[in-house]
Amino acid sequence: LFTEEKHGEHYAMLMMVPPNVEKSQTLNREIIYVIDTSGSMSGQSIIQARTALELALGRLKPGDRFNVIQFNSLTSSLFNQAETATPASLQTAINYVRSLKAGGGTEMATALRTALANQTDNNDLRQVIFMTDGSIGNEQALFDIIQQQLGRSRLFTIGIGSAPNSHFMQRAASFGRGTHTYIGKLEEVQTRMQALFEKIESPVLKDINIDWHTHSSIESWPQKITDLYRGEPLIITAKADQLPESIKVSGNVVSKQWSSNLKLSGGQNRKGIATLWARNKIAALMEQKRDAEFESIKQIVI
Repeated sequence: LFTEEKHGEHYAMLMMVPPNVEKSQTLNREIIYVIDTSGSMSGQSIIQARTALELALGRLKPGDRFNVIQFNSLTSSLFNQAETATPASLQTAINYVRSLKAGGGTEMATALRTALANQTDNNDLRQVIFMTDGSIGNEQALFDIIQQQLGRSRLFTIGIGSAPNSHFMQRAASFGRGTHTYIGKLEEVQTRMQALFEKIESPVLKDINIDWHTHSSIESWPQKITDLYRGEPLIITAKADQLPESIKVSGNVVSKQWSSNLKLSGGQNRKGIATLWARNKIAALMEQKRDAEFESIKQIVI
């Protein structure tokens, strides 16, 4: 815990790190792989993407469910709905991935709707991996689909090469409680995607909530807290008239609810915490904006 008092306001930065857990203790996943097979992916792009996707399939563990969706001018799915990872289903998927060829246009909207459909009500962590090298033009239409259909999914976007619209993909991943990975060089595809897969296959805590135990006005960022993965910290910045003595952090771990009360004592006073809080707020506001809302958000930032 780091704190700073500035202009009569109290600011805090909290960093929480999960305990080390075995892979068997991590949450089961439903993971949907979406791969761009349009003409611009021809050559080394589709070869590298197929190899990386085959690597990802090999990393699934018993209890996970998965599906593979490809899109170009049309969208098609390997299975009608997510299938349990078994030797037979995985071999079917590997054969399917190896057969993927690049050609046609880039129609992302249907692929995005398909990936966010068929969300069953269970405790699995649902992850959508969206991989493309295409230039995204209809940003607002795609973002509307994410807002309306995200549900319990987490959206991870991967941009390959120089064409992807990184602004949209970062914004989409942030709203989707996932991350954006940009891969500028084709020879980096396998290593960068392996790093991403290693991270997201070890979810420790999801649906995280912080109860501030107080009636005071507390403004914390980010407001949509991402899932917690093994070895990664959860970092929250907050502003209040007066910080509470303790907070309660809760979420879902494996098949049960988890919560812990943390005392906000023993922290160190440091300069810059107020600035960090402000930067986090501005970044969140800018990610949420639409063109029509820009002026109102601009006034808040000023």
